[in-house]
Amino acid sequence: MKKIIHRQPQTAQMLQVQYRMPKDIMGFSNEWFYKGKLQAAENTEFHAFTEEEPVLEWIDTAGSGFSDQVNEESLSTFNPEEARFACTYLNDTLKRIGFAHFKQKKLVHWLDCALFCASQDAQTFDFRYV
Repeated sequence: MKKIIHRQPQTAQMLQVQYRMPKDIMGFSNEWFYKGKLQAAENTEFHAFTEEEPVLEWIDTAGSGFSDQVNEESLSTFNPEEARFACTYLNDTLKRIGFAHFKQKKLVHWLDCALFCASQDAQTFDFRYV
């Protein structure tokens, strides 16, 4: 991609409106990569699970013993323990809020995310709540 953009810079165009996440979540990437020019679509700008749930929550896993690993082929880093933690946290959040809320609000893509987590590590996901 970099070669194409270098050879034909007129072909490169930055995303202007994103339709997937609330404004608070896109804040970092908007400032870092888009110089503050990225906009959230109206239907996603302020959406949240519930009014009580935070849109964004930072969880510091430093000192937790989770170890990064490196894929020998791609040299990408990954962390299965941290991913397992994130899936468990998502599962617990979905249970706390209630799956009916997600179905009623048509937020079923979050249920898909939870099921993806479950497919990655069935031991972390509690299927009784689906």
